[in-house]
Amino acid sequence: LTIPEKKEDFTRPLIVVKGLTMNKVYDSCAKKFPCWRYTGDLDNDVPTNDRTPTETYAVWVRDRVEADEELKNLSADNLTEKKISGITLLERMLLELKYFRETGKHLDRDSVTLCSGSRDRGGRVPYAGWGGDRFEVDWCYHGNRLPRLRSRAVSLL
Repeated sequence: LTIPEKKEDFTRPLIVVKGLTMNKVYDSCAKKFPCWRYTGDLDNDVPTNDRTPTETYAVWVRDRVEADEELKNLSADNLTEKKISGITLLERMLLELKYFRETGKHLDRDSVTLCSGSRDRGGRVPYAGWGGDRFEVDWCYHGNRLPRLRSRAVSLL
């Protein structure tokens, strides 16, 4: 495993183990807290991801409760144009699970994370956050931009 070099404000490492699947991580979340997802099979229905655990890999994210403020009002299309690497759905669910295990609390209470490193079968972009009383995984169109909908940038090797 090669750990990417830490950059200034990217201080939280996220290790993604070879063979890990979105369905397994979602099921682990559902054992710990209430969850809802827009599809019953995330592995099948979200087939396009910037990174997949064919080998164990690591990324760095900013250590924040809310998704990146500086990425508000930027769609997945905008982020691609700006060459900003965003978190995948698998990574975002892992981050939720890790944060909950460490603190007993949840991420994205006021915003939702646009998982701009992933696409579902229709080209839509998943997003995840705490929706009042449950962890929710839903989707939006790749051109959607809202202040509350923000990606989380990742630092790669």
